[in-house]
This record gives sequence, C-alpha cells and structure tokens, in this order.
Amino acid sequence: MNIKTEQRFVIHYFNVELHKVLSMVRCSLSTAYALWLLGGWAGLHHFYLGRHVQGVVWVTTGSMLGMGWLRDAFRISDYVRQANAEPEHEQYLVTYMRLAPVPLLNGSHMIGMAMLGTWYYYVVGGMAAFIFPEKYIAMAYIVGAFAMSAGVWAAGSCGRAACSLNHILFMVITVSGAVSDLQLATPLFSLPAAILAAVCTRRWRVDRDDCALTFYAAVVTLAVIGVFAVVSACFVILWGLDKAYLTRDAGGNIILNLKVLMERAKNVLDGLFNGLGGLFEVVGYMVIKWLGKDCGHHGCAAEEMRHSWLLACRCV
Repeated sequence: MNIKTEQRFVIHYFNVELHKVLSMVRCSLSTAYALWLLGGWAGLHHFYLGRHVQGVVWVTTGSMLGMGWLRDAFRISDYVRQANAEPEHEQYLVTYMRLAPVPLLNGSHMIGMAMLGTWYYYVVGGMAAFIFPEKYIAMAYIVGAFAMSAGVWAAGSCGRAACSLNHILFMVITVSGAVSDLQLATPLFSLPAAILAAVCTRRWRVDRDDCALTFYAAVVTLAVIGVFAVVSACFVILWGLDKAYLTRDAGGNIILNLKVLMERAKNVLDGLFNGLGGLFEVVGYMVIKWLGKDCGHHGCAAEEMRHSWLLACRCV
C-alpha cells in the first residue's frame, strides 16, 4: 500500500473512532445472528451490517441456494467487527493492506464470480427472452450480458474489496460481439473475460464511505428486479398457455397441464438419450403410485395423475 493510501486510511480510522464516540451506534452480534436465522436467505443480516451488495445477491439467489446462508454462520462475528470498525479489526486491516496492496484472490472468489455471472446471465436473460418478441430477441442477450457483468462485479465487490463494473461490462460486450457470429455459446468466452476484468481492477475500499451500494440504491435495485420479475412472469404465463403447458380448469384457474409436460419431457429425453424416456415412464409411475399410497384421501387425484402420466408417456 503506498504512503498516500495509508495516510488516507489512518485519517479515516480516527474519523471512524470519533464518530463512534459521538454516536455510539453499534451493530449487535445477537441481532445479526437473529436476522441470519429468521431471514438469512434474504440477506437481512447483510443489510443490517451495511453489506448491501451481498444482501441484494442473497435476495436474488436465495443466499446462493442456501450455501451462503450456512457459510455466514461462521462469518457473522467478523462481519460485525468490521461493521463496528473495532480497533483490533481496523489495525489488522491496516497491516494486511500494507502487506497486500491489492486484495488477494482465492478460489472462493473465482467460484463466486463464475456462479453469479452464470446464474444472472441465464435467469435474467432467459426471463427477458419471454418479454421481447422474436424479432428483437437480441435484446434478451444484451440484458443477459448486463446481468452477467453485474453478477461478476457483485461477487468481487463484497466487503472492503472492489472492482470496476465499467471495465467488466466493456469486456463482456466486446467479447460477446466478437464471438456472436461464430455459432458458439457466448458465456464460454464472455464469462472468463468478465472475471479477468474483475481480477485486474481489484482494489481496496480505503474509505468506509466508498461503499459499493448504498441502502437506498439497494432498495431501488430490488424494486426494479421485482418489477422485471412480475412482468416476465406474466409473459411466461402467456407463453405457457400458448404452448399448452398451462391450461385453465373449470373454475378458470390456471394450472399445469401434466399430460403435455410429461409428453414433452419424454420426447426431450428420448431425443437426447435413446430409450431414457421409457425409464422416465417407469420411475414416474412408481413415484405417483407411492404418492397415491401415502396421500390417503388424495388417492383419486394421484390415480388421475398416474393415468395422465401413462397416457402421456405412451402417446408417442
């Protein structure tokens, strides 16, 4: 860490201590654990501790499908010390920054960037594909590229580390445009490019005010994501009705069309692996038979599902 950066951190360190004395606002370890236990999947403890980027990631991924929630159980105490700017933690951070001018990169960071980038690309891009008509389907790929960039940036911007979203986005758009005519899967090239840009632009957040995302920005981000999810869900329902994956019952309610779903699933499996559709039929029959045995008064419904299953699997 250069002299100027170290001086900025020392000055900020004393400002933090003065602010603590004047305000006496401290995060509680017990409150953080309570929020983790009650709403950890939604990142409530991260929002409480000022880790807003990680909170947004937890909301949009279900705390990394539960894996992040379990990991946080062992990390919350360190997060609380960081949020409270405890002298021991800050002194350790000054020493660590002096030894490592750039945040060190480990395997978990790389895996997190790859997982988040892939997750956001396919989920957000796939949802956008239902919104845009086929004539403008390229817009869905653009949305997916932005989502991939945001995912890689978020994984590299948790805690006191930071990376450049602009550089990541530039690399993703450039590489995606370069390989778009090669008939190859774009993420195979754009995702490594995004991770490379994040690694090359990593830096320390010397000032605590240099946060990746403020609380209000996080709220706005989640609101935009929520609106996007609702709109795309409406288009998914319309698409499902058009393709007969969804149907309406006698009361006008929209329900899954099990017969069509099972038929399409068997066709896909048979197309990928010859004969696997027959195994699909046997396994499905056994599962539905087991449901009928254990559901008591739902036996008639299970019998109807069993009948639909066999009819769908044998119709080809």
